[in-house]
Amino acid sequence: MTVWGGFTNHLRIGLDVWTDGYDSYTPSINVYMTWHVQCDSSWNFNDAQSLVMTSPQSNTWNFQNTEGANGDTTFGWTIYNQGQSYGGGPTYHFAAVLNGVYLGAGPSFAWDWSLPAKPIRVTSPPGTPTASSVTGNHADFGWGYPADVGGSSPDYTWLQIGTTNFGNLVYDNQTPGWTGRSLDIFAPGVTYYMRTAAHNGAGWSGWSGTGSFTADPFKAGTPTLSNVAATSATANWAAPGVGPTPSGYQVQVATDSAFSNVVQTLTGTSWATSRSITGLTPGTTYYIRVRANTPNGYGAWSTSVSSKTLSGAKVRQSGVWKDAIAFVRVGGVWKQATVNKRVGGAWKL
Repeated sequence: MTVWGGFTNHLRIGLDVWTDGYDSYTPSINVYMTWHVQCDSSWNFNDAQSLVMTSPQSNTWNFQNTEGANGDTTFGWTIYNQGQSYGGGPTYHFAAVLNGVYLGAGPSFAWDWSLPAKPIRVTSPPGTPTASSVTGNHADFGWGYPADVGGSSPDYTWLQIGTTNFGNLVYDNQTPGWTGRSLDIFAPGVTYYMRTAAHNGAGWSGWSGTGSFTADPFKAGTPTLSNVAATSATANWAAPGVGPTPSGYQVQVATDSAFSNVVQTLTGTSWATSRSITGLTPGTTYYIRVRANTPNGYGAWSTSVSSKTLSGAKVRQSGVWKDAIAFVRVGGVWKQATVNKRVGGAWKL
């Protein structure tokens, strides 16, 4: 669309400005313009004239003006490879004057025109999220800023956290701004996977890469055994070094180190870090391990400890039967004896 200046001595100057087509990915475009010299409806000319452009740079077109009523002579000019920005601009000041009009002064014209803003686009994905300060149920999350925000800064971030996949989510939240998260929703020893997306004025980005972390196993200390007798013993252990305060413990007793033959599983919510184990068989080697509990589940099993119960002999002291420790002298050294009995021709504990 032509923008016109006013008539001076039956002539006026006009200007058309347009650009190449562009979208949000166009790095630069050409700007085109056409100058016009028009006669009004009441006059005819036949002059050697010149249109002098003084801005945005100097240029002169010499021509024979033979226009009659409403006649229009045009002159083209191009600005090549103008870079675009999301904020718009630059702004050009166009100015020209017509010389050589025999009636006297010729018309002049000036107009400011700004390059339209490049359209914004969806931001690129954020960086792959990472987890820090991980404990048995807690982790802090952060992620890298998008490499290209598409002309519009992120206004929301989306964090998803799941276990086996992102169809099994434990956290799915869109939050205003560009901040990390601090969450206390995890189960000890479980591996989680996480990804993020960013939102700007053009919509949501794709997903970031997938990060992962494993919640602290929340592992109790290796137990020690005291007061080992023929049918009982006391297990003692240290609380986990990190994470929340345990809401209870579980002690497991087995006759093999793989715990494939578990003989007792003791669960309590009021214990401290000690448990008396009863109902054991004399002269038997037992393996014992412990794990701590929280509202989010049990932590990992501790390293196990083993001990052999005493022989099954008892003596009566002051009217009370007590376990007796039997020893035999072997090579001049007293050693604990195992009490056996003969069953079907075989000696058994």
